[in-house]
Amino acid sequence: MTSPFPWYCKRCGCTERYPSGRCKQCIKERDIKYRARNKEKERIRTAEWQKKNREKVRLNTARWRARNPEKANAWDKMNPEKAKARQRAWRAAHPEKGKAWRAANREKENAYVKAWRMRNPEKIAAWVKANPEKTKANRDAYKARNPGLPIYRARKKRTDKYIAQMLSFLDQTMEKMKD
Repeated sequence: MTSPFPWYCKRCGCTERYPSGRCKQCIKERDIKYRARNKEKERIRTAEWQKKNREKVRLNTARWRARNPEKANAWDKMNPEKAKARQRAWRAAHPEKGKAWRAANREKENAYVKAWRMRNPEKIAAWVKANPEKTKANRDAYKARNPGLPIYRARKKRTDKYIAQMLSFLDQTMEKMKD
């Protein structure tokens, strides 16, 4: 851009200027110093702007995450609680999208649930123990859907080797579904 003020800046020697005639480099340096001195004011100003421009913030964040997946994933790994909280909030705000995804990806969902159950038998046992009324309701619903089938099916003894084989199989299945 050609400036209507073609002279050099007295402070830095730069020729780039804003239409008002002020030196771009000097303004940037001044702003950096101001932000360093007034961190709390800047934090408040930024928060207010983000509240007023939620849609822009959402779009910019989504664009950044799409352009920088490694950094976004690294942040998620470094901040697992915040990442989980963000996911929970999104899922709570968009339950219909989760249902639609699960309906469209039934096999992936089933494989994921099966893998989770294989990895977390103690959590399932604790939940069953803590929620006997829900367990009974689930069992009764299963009986109503499947009359004549036994409730407790014989299971293989879940040895470490068996669990490792099942997890390996489920991981392979999930990889095939991704492709």
